[in-house]
Amino acid sequence: MLSIEDSNVYDSGRDEEFVLRPREIGLGAGSFDDLLPVSDLDATVDNFMALIGGDGPPGAIESIRLNAAALAINCEVAADWPKGCRWRATP
Repeated sequence: MLSIEDSNVYDSGRDEEFVLRPREIGLGAGSFDDLLPVSDLDATVDNFMALIGGDGPPGAIESIRLNAAALAINCEVAADWPKGCRWRATP
């Protein structure tokens, strides 16, 4: 899922499909340009590690949060999308 666009989501636990609108849960910053790959392939791993550490363009960081929230909800660790999207950076 991308935080910059609406997504069709199927909730298998509830057997329902819905449209997830990132702006309704406090996401939606950034643009498609935030999701472009690095130009230097040798920087791929460093770029990836920075992104999962919370350092990068808003659209990329929020897309990671959104997909992490989907996993947290599916595993019943988070009760809903806003709770699943909470960001906690560790020092």
